Amino acid sequence: MTDWYVNNVRDGDGWFEKCPTSQSISLTQSSKYCSNFPAISIGQSFQIDSGGNDWETYRYDAGGDMERVWPYSSGNYTMRHGPVATYDGESETHAFVTINWALANAVSGDTVYVKWSPEGYLLTNADQIAEIIEPGVGSLLNKPIIIEGYHTTEGDMSWGGAHYQSPLHAKVFGIDTTKKVTISGENAMASLLHLDASAFVIIRNFYFKDATGLVLELANTPANVFFEHCIFADSGSVLNGTCNGFGFYDCYIKGMDYGVSSYTINCGGTIGAKFVGNVLDIGNYTKYGFSSGSTASEGVRGLYYGNLITGGLYPALGRAGDILINNTIYDSLTCVRIGYQGQWTPLTLRNNIIVAKTAADKGILIAGTTAGAIDNDNNCFWSLDGTPITNPITNDVPGAGAGVIGPNSIEVDPMLTSDYRPRNPLVLRGGNADIYGNAGQIGAVLSEHKFVSNAVASNQGRMRIFR
Repeated sequence: MTDWYVNNVRDGDGWFEKCPTSQSISLTQSSKYCSNFPAISIGQSFQIDSGGNDWETYRYDAGGDMERVWPYSSGNYTMRHGPVATYDGESETHAFVTINWALANAVSGDTVYVKWSPEGYLLTNADQIAEIIEPGVGSLLNKPIIIEGYHTTEGDMSWGGAHYQSPLHAKVFGIDTTKKVTISGENAMASLLHLDASAFVIIRNFYFKDATGLVLELANTPANVFFEHCIFADSGSVLNGTCNGFGFYDCYIKGMDYGVSSYTINCGGTIGAKFVGNVLDIGNYTKYGFSSGSTASEGVRGLYYGNLITGGLYPALGRAGDILINNTIYDSLTCVRIGYQGQWTPLTLRNNIIVAKTAADKGILIAGTTAGAIDNDNNCFWSLDGTPITNPITNDVPGAGAGVIGPNSIEVDPMLTSDYRPRNPLVLRGGNADIYGNAGQIGAVLSEHKFVSNAVASNQGRMRIFR
């Protein structure tokens, strides 16, 4: 296993070799602009100063030139770039300048470390394309290729690190941009990552923002791509397409304008997606949240576990056989919508807090053409009207009969705090019992400071759950 390093924001003259004088340049890839300046490879970064020490970072795409977008076809500009030979990616000081360049060298089991900088990871390039995530040799399912952001030392943005921020902390106190590597479309780029990887890839500790379209652009039905400890914000939407076995873990999603899709994340493949420990602010009562996309057979079901979702028309859209456990869904019109065709094993709905916007809204809507089994129990139903939901389960499947909540489900106010933690003892002890017979909690078990280092202060009394 090999560690590779990426740092595409360099500190001026100390990192780049610069032409000694400004030169008239044609901006074609094969040109050498001065004797000490190498030809630029596709995907490598270089910088141009159009005057006044105003450096801008660019990259060549597969077309090999950037004349069509650079506003000046000729003129005197200074360029700078380090000698190619020094960028072997094997240390922070000799880091590659793009993720794609590092992936061309990575194999199964390798980690690509991307260093934080105040400017973020720059995507500015010739044709405004997203960063291509396509491992050169693929990766085995038991040995992923990991693409991981870090601040100062490797691992410091992940659980337990000094620069880790949980999704709940980001929601309650605001996003800390020092605790993720920012990749911004600057409201000019449609997508930020181009996923063309049918292998096991983990992407963690990034803050994706300001894309005008889908943050994640898909090609060739990518599979087994997982996002951990990431933030997706202020873009058109995150994902809407055909992909298999995707996963989102411990992520925060907010501020989508849904101009390109009604879904926040829609995985429309045959292998269900996994949504675990995320915080999603939909913020729009006509739009949708997570959709697993599971359409195939038993064993590839979608999983929704431990998520906090607020707002939305359909915050959780599942399929027959999906598993929804310990989620908190709040202030929504139809909190869970299941498209049921009667396939395979039962739909599982357990230990969820479901708080509808009004008592007249729906808690769980079962829709489809064929009735099927539902494992539904230990859920809590309530509304922001301060009363139970009139129809906690609505079954629209023809001939299926009325929906009935499970015998151990409750219709009480969960008494959520300002950070969405229940305080009603009936909810804290109303979930499925564990293997030792201890009562479990209903709803998402949330923490503002999940596995943080001692450097992060927390109110221990507030975090404690009394049983």
